[in-house]
Amino acid sequence: MNTELVDLEPGELPRDGLSIVVVALDAASTPADRYRQAGHGGDALPSNKALVALVRSGLLSTPDTVKVSESSSSGNTFRLTLDIRRYVGPISANVERETLVQVDLGALAPGRYAVVVTRSTREFQNQQQPEQAASPTSAEDRLEFDVR
Repeated sequence: MNTELVDLEPGELPRDGLSIVVVALDAASTPADRYRQAGHGGDALPSNKALVALVRSGLLSTPDTVKVSESSSSGNTFRLTLDIRRYVGPISANVERETLVQVDLGALAPGRYAVVVTRSTREFQNQQQPEQAASPTSAEDRLEFDVR
């Protein structure tokens, strides 16, 4: 599955918005605008029309990193793993941001589908070496949706 990561300034997305949404690709021209056009869940999406899942990273600091380490589909389930590295040391001149991950789901036949997102988060203390991270934690989010 194709993925795209877009860094946004805090406030570009609704503060208490959903962590995962699914929307038609043609709902808007940018991932952030697509996110804003998405319903609040429960709304059926059109069949045979290109759909995308949009996943929020949560608030990130300047040295934090996020990448897609896995994306796959099996049956009616789409899986995405985000590898997030969080800096836990002192920061000067920090610029906060949020990353929005867009995942192409393609045009789907009518049915019930799920997007499962695993966030694997590790902390690091040396800004020059975020790959030397420890204290792994993992959290999973799931969004089920209907296509008609």
